[in-house]
Amino acid sequence: GNRFDVFHTDGNNFSLTKVGNSSISFRERSTNYQLIVNAGFAYTEFITNALGTNNIVNSGAYLGAYGNIPGGLIRNTIALNGGTLSTREGPGGSTITTLAGPIALTASSFINSDSPQYVENHMIISGGISGPYGVTYQGTSSNIYLLGTNSYSGGTFNQSARIFVGSNSAS
Repeated sequence: GNRFDVFHTDGNNFSLTKVGNSSISFRERSTNYQLIVNAGFAYTEFITNALGTNNIVNSGAYLGAYGNIPGGLIRNTIALNGGTLSTREGPGGSTITTLAGPIALTASSFINSDSPQYVENHMIISGGISGPYGVTYQGTSSNIYLLGTNSYSGGTFNQSARIFVGSNSAS
């Protein structure tokens, strides 16, 4: 598919809405914008702090990381509105993605650590997951680590993911 790359951008506090089935890659530090993903895949590539300040992932859309991120952190706020948090493998193998910012479930949503190439990826969620909805964990060839304090009240569904819980409040 087609891909659009974004390099250093100051969004001047505006919103950027991703539509269409193509991909958008944030490749350098970008600030001061809200990212709304309505379709396709939006991801940060090999860099931390490239996503919007407040990110919204709507149903049928994907948000994630490609390749190992230096420092390994995505600290931004993410609202999952029926969309999917996902990882994509980098050149030469697996990806380690750490989501350290808060994740709010505004609809039942998905967290998927699989990749199209079936290499082993690792998604570490150290920010808490909250909201009145549930989450479905997916990923047959990868690992999901829940290390934060989670308070979402909807169900937890597992579709063949390997999930590791790091604290009593992370389940």
